[in-house]
Order: sequence, then C-alpha cells, then structure tokens
Amino acid sequence: MLNKIVIIVLILIFMPSIAFAQSKQISIIGKGQTAPFAGVLLSPAAYAELDVNNSINQALSEAKIAYALDLNNAEWEMKLNNEKTERKFEGLMYQERLRLKESEIERLEDMIAPTFWENWDFEFGIVGGILFSMGTFWVHGTVNESIPR
Repeated sequence: MLNKIVIIVLILIFMPSIAFAQSKQISIIGKGQTAPFAGVLLSPAAYAELDVNNSINQALSEAKIAYALDLNNAEWEMKLNNEKTERKFEGLMYQERLRLKESEIERLEDMIAPTFWENWDFEFGIVGGILFSMGTFWVHGTVNESIPR
C-alpha cells in the first residue's frame, strides 16, 4: 500500500515536467485530409501527457479502492471481535450469576433444613417425661422405704 502511494507521488512529481518539456499540439483532422482516418492527431508530448494522466488516475482509483476495501475489512473485523468479546463477557457474567444463585440456594436450604433435634422434639419430650416420671417414682419409693413406719 505504501509502495503504491510512493509510486503515485513520484509519477505526479516527475512526469508532468517531462510532458511539459515539449510543446503539445492537438490537431483535429477531417475526412479527406492527409491522415488516412478521421479523428484527432496528437503530438508525442500531448499523447504522453494523456497517457500519464490516465496512468495516474488509474493508480489513484486503485489506491482509493484498496484503501476503502482495507478500511471496510478492518471495520468488519473490529465489529466481529467486539461481538466475540461481548459474547464471552456475557457468558462469564451468566456463569457468575448462576454460581451466586446456586450459593444463595444452598444458604437458604441450610437455613430451612431441619436439624436432628427438630425432628425428634416430640419423641424426646415423651421419652424425657417417662424417664422423669420413672425417676420420680424411684426416688419416692426409695424415700418411702427408708422412712421407718
């Protein structure tokens, strides 16, 4: 790309001076005059100038097209990379939100999960009451036996 630009600049600098070194003449010839065809007769200097201008315009057009294509490709590549980065970021955010929600679910499940004692409150109450009653009867019986009558 840089080489094309350098060549174009050099052509623009040197070629017009070569073309202007000779006088240019454009002569129009009609049918029946000394030229064997109808058309425009150009001197070598005029032809060289037209040829150089044509080459310069063609090179400039190719350079503009190449620049526009490169710019377009760069823009689309940037958009593609931005989309890829955005999707990757969204995936990471989704995974992080999922991890946080799972940890919150575990914390809430731990809060409502029954402990061993909560399931057996009634049963331990019954067994404790029976043992307490039996202990009370035993103490009463032992005390009654030890009192003389």
